[in-house]
Amino acid sequence: MNIQESIRQKFSEIEQQKNVKFLFASESGSRAWGFPSQDSDYDVRFIYAHQPDWYLSVEPRKDVIEIPIEGDMDMGGWDIRKSFALLRKCNCALIEWLSSPIVYTINDEAIAPLKNMISKAFLPRTACHHYLSLASRKTDEIMQSEQTKLKAYFYALRASLCAKYIVDEGTAPPMLIDPLLAKYFLGKAMYKDIAELRNQKLYSTEKDLVGRIDWLDQFLTNTIKDVENRIPENNDKAPLEEYDEAFRKTLKLVW
Repeated sequence: MNIQESIRQKFSEIEQQKNVKFLFASESGSRAWGFPSQDSDYDVRFIYAHQPDWYLSVEPRKDVIEIPIEGDMDMGGWDIRKSFALLRKCNCALIEWLSSPIVYTINDEAIAPLKNMISKAFLPRTACHHYLSLASRKTDEIMQSEQTKLKAYFYALRASLCAKYIVDEGTAPPMLIDPLLAKYFLGKAMYKDIAELRNQKLYSTEKDLVGRIDWLDQFLTNTIKDVENRIPENNDKAPLEEYDEAFRKTLKLVW
């Protein structure tokens, strides 16, 4: 049984054990971003729905499913109501799940109401702060010593480029790193250097270290400063009623 078959088998087990239906599941993290390592985990994230009566409770109920890590499979997911609530706050992790190029299962009709709200839910300032925070944290980690994980460089690079893309374009950044690299590095000498680093990461492990890369350190620092000076304002949020309507529609489509 290959990894995808194992993942889908796990979905079936969860549906039966929890009495839920999966609406969507995708890969997140480095595999979905386009720069995995030799031993990268499979970071599987999913969205599911309970039966309608489950939501009619006086007390709040647990709205996440957390699965113990098994080998290189890291799996977890959110209930559909939680997903709508988080999307309304422009949760960038959720938007990335829904934009992933690696999809393990999808109920196209049932997930459509959630996906259709992404453009209305996207808040440039909120999203920019999300990626800027990640870029700053990873860059600070890199600067702590003369050697660092190659993984940290790519996390910092993608996050900083995502933040820059939001400032420049005003829309959600691409999930894959390739369009970001093409937009900001194509035709420059650094493009070849990044391609070589990416190939090195592909054949390395998550823990492998590299010496500090001066030009990349400088690029990350300059990009973060540039974005900090140009953070955009948020748009007005779509009315709560639109999310409630989309949520109710989803339940009708599922059950």
